[in-house]
Amino acid sequence: MLKKKQKLVSDGLYTSLPEEILGETLTLACHEFDVERPVVLPKHQRELDKFRRAIFTPRDFIGDFRYDTMEVECIPDKKEGRP
Repeated sequence: MLKKKQKLVSDGLYTSLPEEILGETLTLACHEFDVERPVVLPKHQRELDKFRRAIFTPRDFIGDFRYDTMEVECIPDKKEGRP
């Protein structure tokens, strides 16, 4: 989801394996949101592992990022009991 001034600007829901969230799924979401792909740091993976959420700020993008944050959240599949 993309946020600006504490308000949700855009969001999407994607089905993915947990190990693909910060890879292929993030690339797909960035393409659909028309934003460049952020630099994924070890802290983002730790946040996703610990809190099931990773937050990217403008400093995580090399070019212009016109939002305050881009948040990636892992919602577990209740049927399979996994993220």
